[in-house]
Amino acid sequence: MAKVYCEQLSGGGALLKTTARPGRGRYALIVIGSIVTGLAMYALLALAVGVAGVCCMSIGVAIGLTLLLWAWWQFKAAVTGRRLAQPTLRLPHHPLNLGDALDIAYAQEVREPCAIDGVRLTVIGEERVRFRSGKSHAERTHKAVEQHIDVLGAGDVFPGPPLTGNARVLIPPDALHTFDAENNHFEWRFELEVRVPGLPAYAATFPFEVAPRLAAGADLASRAHPASGNANDTERQGEGSVTD
Repeated sequence: MAKVYCEQLSGGGALLKTTARPGRGRYALIVIGSIVTGLAMYALLALAVGVAGVCCMSIGVAIGLTLLLWAWWQFKAAVTGRRLAQPTLRLPHHPLNLGDALDIAYAQEVREPCAIDGVRLTVIGEERVRFRSGKSHAERTHKAVEQHIDVLGAGDVFPGPPLTGNARVLIPPDALHTFDAENNHFEWRFELEVRVPGLPAYAATFPFEVAPRLAAGADLASRAHPASGNANDTERQGEGSVTD
């Protein structure tokens, strides 16, 4: 299962990294080989059992063809993953704050020469609500925020210097911050898509956090006056020593 890491950089900022690789090429080849073998056996059995057997086997053939299409798609997605390495997103800071207008730096290494139709970054703020419906529980999701930013255009790419680009992102000041309650949940994420002609797009998801407004204000105040708390403590200690 893919994991996303947030690395706090010593020089400032944060780096979002993922272990995701598109497609399941190894499993796809196994499935393709198994289905082709199975269909061949079905054909031999059909010749042996006649028309009635063919009708009964049609359901199995339909399922096999569906799995074959899935496996072929997964194999093509794995080809995309072989050409492009895992991407990274660099943030000025993390967690982000409501009202932030910031530049997100995208970088991704190219393993094999290929063409791309473009790179797009989508910012999503999504609410998930769980409620009781009759005797059971139901769940609804709603994308309260959805921004699409084109990071790079179409062109040919080659191994060497990584693909790089910047996306200007705005976190709406009136949006909700990240939270997770029993029946209500709000999450933020970046969805990156690298479109490759003739192949499934390279897609990666990067969850991130948006701080509550009060927490963000306290963080900004501490950055502006990092020594204010220590100065007050020193003044109180001085007053106490004079009184004694």
